[in-house]
Amino acid sequence: MPSDYTLHGLRRTFGSYLAECNIQARAIMEAMGHSSMAVTDEYVREANRADRG
Repeated sequence: MPSDYTLHGLRRTFGSYLAECNIQARAIMEAMGHSSMAVTDEYVREANRADRG
């Protein structure tokens, strides 16, 4: 694995991918182990911005 990759970056990529695939926010929250929906909402908002352009 390249040295500039981090676990946090890979984790963010996974969460973003789930959001881009229109996986329900609750399922993303559970898969990521978030204790708050507010954190998960960041992934969903980011995916929605990417869809718009």
